[in-house]
Amino acid sequence: MNKNKNLKPKVLYKYTTFETGLKILETQTIRFSNPTTFNDPYDCNIPIKLKDSVDLDSDFFITLNNQIREYTNSDTLIKDKLDKELEILKNSKEKLKINADIFLNKILTHFKEDMRVLSLSSTNSNLLMWGHYAKNHTGIAIGFDTSYKFFRNVIKIKYKKEQPRLGKSLINDLTLESPKALEELRLFFHTKSFDWRYEQEYRCEMGINHLYNEFLSKPSFITMFPAFFKEIENKNNFVHPYITPECVKAIYLGSRIDISNEPKIINIVQNKYTHAKIYKAFLSDTEFKIKFKQI
Repeated sequence: MNKNKNLKPKVLYKYTTFETGLKILETQTIRFSNPTTFNDPYDCNIPIKLKDSVDLDSDFFITLNNQIREYTNSDTLIKDKLDKELEILKNSKEKLKINADIFLNKILTHFKEDMRVLSLSSTNSNLLMWGHYAKNHTGIAIGFDTSYKFFRNVIKIKYKKEQPRLGKSLINDLTLESPKALEELRLFFHTKSFDWRYEQEYRCEMGINHLYNEFLSKPSFITMFPAFFKEIENKNNFVHPYITPECVKAIYLGSRIDISNEPKIINIVQNKYTHAKIYKAFLSDTEFKIKFKQI
């Protein structure tokens, strides 16, 4: 087995429009998004299906529901939804047979609502990425040093031609105590269509409810990052955590960036990110490739 296959890249890149890139650099914050806002409707939204569809009786789901409530700690919003499910199960006049696929999708929807995601790429020279996310090559790409704590748990996206199917590990361990159950669940959050493979995506993820409880346990964080805490408290679709300037390794200016915008990026990098290098993209004369020249 290749022990290095799961190693993360030393640098990951965020393609942005000029306006968004300037805002990231000025505010030293970066946007994490609710998956419901993604341009891929399947992203974090693949229907969960067991390899062998099964029906389980209501007693099993009552026990499972209680386990999930414990797993969610103090998240009252998710608990309220689970309580409604539990009431239906308990009040049924007979021992219902419930389809496991349907139940899993209903319950895990609550967890999806809690996710906020930052998408990054392992490449800085993809023509499609520059075209799609950097506004036709007029934007920038920011290279982040992944040795910093902020990027400690980046996750590599898998690309498949078919949707994944679950085995039975997760249905027996929805509290994710076993590595196998956790890995099965991750397939549905970290698998995308083969059509998106050019993105070479890695992502950072955070849970809104976990962050909210962490802020409450450390009031000094609320004082230090009041705007971020307000976003978390309101469960905004977009939240903007602080990034330390030292993790910005390089800035890449698009080949079509407006000449009047170049000095705006250069000035802020030279003032706030003194260790970061600046490159300008240009198109190869002989190949369909983007190359870079340091400024």
